[in-house]
Amino acid sequence: MVPLFGWFTHSGGTKYIDCYVTHPTTNRGPVMIKSILLKIFREGVGGLMAFVSFLTRPRKIKRSPDEQFAANEKARTMSVYQYFACPFCIKTRRAIHRLNIPLEYRDAQVRGGEHRTTLEREGGQIKVPCLRIEDGEKTSWLYESNEIIAYLNQQFDPTMKAS
Repeated sequence: MVPLFGWFTHSGGTKYIDCYVTHPTTNRGPVMIKSILLKIFREGVGGLMAFVSFLTRPRKIKRSPDEQFAANEKARTMSVYQYFACPFCIKTRRAIHRLNIPLEYRDAQVRGGEHRTTLEREGGQIKVPCLRIEDGEKTSWLYESNEIIAYLNQQFDPTMKAS
């Protein structure tokens, strides 16, 4: 990336100097340094949140071996599309950990990646977290973290089924 400096004029007529870089792969620019710094900040804070979440994970639900086997079989039809550092994805992963279910996590953050493309093509939008539920020939997509957690609690939490 080659930094370029130039004079720019606000709509009010005030001139200022700004620094921008040309996008490294497309050579279309400018990509503002502020947006790059914001992305670095978001990834850093998100990574820190994920680390703290890992250290403070909730206790897993205990089940009998037969109940755990049934939960594992039911979970085989589900997968979660997510970004590692997204706070709503972290919230959803914590609930999944507590419920003690082995869901497949699919990273949708990589632009042009297989999981991101599937999420957009089949789910209709690139929004995470997203729970994909396969039920025979029918596939359902849940997009809101609170809805995903409520659905998983209903399906896998024995205390929720009793009430």
